[in-house]
Amino acid sequence: MKRSDKRAQIMGLPFGVMFSILITIFIIVATFVGIKYFLSLKNCTDTGLFFSDLQSEIDRAWNTQASNFTFKGFLPSTVEYVCFANLTQGFSGNSNERKIFDELKTYHSEGNLFIYPRPKKCDFSKQISHINMTGMRNPYCIKNSDKLEIKITKSFYESLIRAA
Repeated sequence: MKRSDKRAQIMGLPFGVMFSILITIFIIVATFVGIKYFLSLKNCTDTGLFFSDLQSEIDRAWNTQASNFTFKGFLPSTVEYVCFANLTQGFSGNSNERKIFDELKTYHSEGNLFIYPRPKKCDFSKQISHINMTGMRNPYCIKNSDKLEIKITKSFYESLIRAA
């Protein structure tokens, strides 16, 4: 009679089968972690593209004598507001914007355009050039819906762009 060696078996399963099950579980978990990472990376990319596209449109308007158009951008649904703010000056917005202004001040950012709420992994502010913020509320927040629309204007005698 032949006696089989079962020291490497647990609960009657050969070591090769147990190893295959563990590798399969590891691959499935790694796949879900990778998908989650790339989805969060997409949100960061969309935010960066929004900042870049807005700056390009403001630069285009700034290089003209006069301009009046609406910038249409896209941001992830996790972004509730886009705010223009000068954090070195005092608050002059409405009551809904007070909480946003106070939270933005805690991050000590150098930008003048912010997204709210602040994402955990991405840049949430950008210094936008050629924009006049003196006549605006501080902060001036625009609610993010399906499409974000920002009116960009520059009259003939102005040197900076106004956003509304």
